[in-house]
Amino acid sequence: MFFSQFVIDPGQVFLLTPLVMGFVNLRPAVPGHVLLSPRRVALRLKDLTAAELTELILCSHRAARALEELHGVSSLSITIQDGLLAGQTVPHLHMHLLPRRAGDFGHNDQVYDAIDRSSSPHPGAARTLDDMRAEADALRQILN
Repeated sequence: MFFSQFVIDPGQVFLLTPLVMGFVNLRPAVPGHVLLSPRRVALRLKDLTAAELTELILCSHRAARALEELHGVSSLSITIQDGLLAGQTVPHLHMHLLPRRAGDFGHNDQVYDAIDRSSSPHPGAARTLDDMRAEADALRQILN
């Protein structure tokens, strides 16, 4: 599977439908930060078919419930950076889902800076594939 030009290891994928994939993030901005994207490489939201858009929203609903259960949170930041000027760094539409905890950022909107840092060309250290597989496994167990 591909996320733009990046190969996604099947072990990172926690949700897969004919149109959408959910996968754990290599460099999460907060613990539990995951991504959802259409399986077809589509640059922008406007490029999705009605079926892809519907499936993306339905998958975000399922993933949100699983993230809240797994991470013991009651809030999420869910965002799409739709285009280069909106901060999209990977040319494949994707949705960020981030479990939120009290005090995780000094100011709530700093979450967007953290997303930008996690996707920058020189972010912090990447997680191991074993760590990402373990997280994806935990989410798959909840979803199934």
